[in-house]
Amino acid sequence: MLLLHGIPETHLMWHRVAPELAREYTVIATDLRGFGDSGKPASAPDHSPYSTVCGKSPVTRWK
Repeated sequence: MLLLHGIPETHLMWHRVAPELAREYTVIATDLRGFGDSGKPASAPDHSPYSTVCGKSPVTRWK
C-alpha cells in the first residue's frame, strides 16, 4: 500500500496508521518530491521539475 502525504506534510503523518496497515499489507510511506527527506530538483518558472513526479519515481514502478 502506497501512502502519500498531503501538502505541506511529510511521510511522518502516517506514523500511527502505517504500523496497523503493515500487519496485513506491504506499506510504503514516502515523501513527495520536494518535501521531507526527498530530493529537491532545481526549480523553473513553470514548476516543470515538479510535474513529473509519477512515472519518474522507482516507487511508482514497484510491483
